[in-house]
Amino acid sequence: MKAEEWTNWYPAPHPQVAWRMIDGEALLVLADAGEVAVLNGVGSRIWQLADGSRSIDDIITVIVAEYDTTADEAGRDVVNFIEQLVKEHILVLSERTAPQRAEKSS
Repeated sequence: MKAEEWTNWYPAPHPQVAWRMIDGEALLVLADAGEVAVLNGVGSRIWQLADGSRSIDDIITVIVAEYDTTADEAGRDVVNFIEQLVKEHILVLSERTAPQRAEKSS
């Protein structure tokens, strides 16, 4: 999928991922792989926004507003980051908004 085709999709956590915020970083537990991942500040913010209620374009808009970056740079970075999380089965994409998710304990 080309980068411009990603922006209308709605990312949400994979059902097998449990997570929580600790000191401003998202700690993800990948049940299928038995792995743990920790996201940095910007990655954690993208993770929080990727709750199924916002399109990737909406997420890019928030990142531009909250961080010192351009729309082009944020667009590339957000799409690349989400694409990687989709490949690793951490996020899933849908064409519609998903129900709000709650933070899960593991």
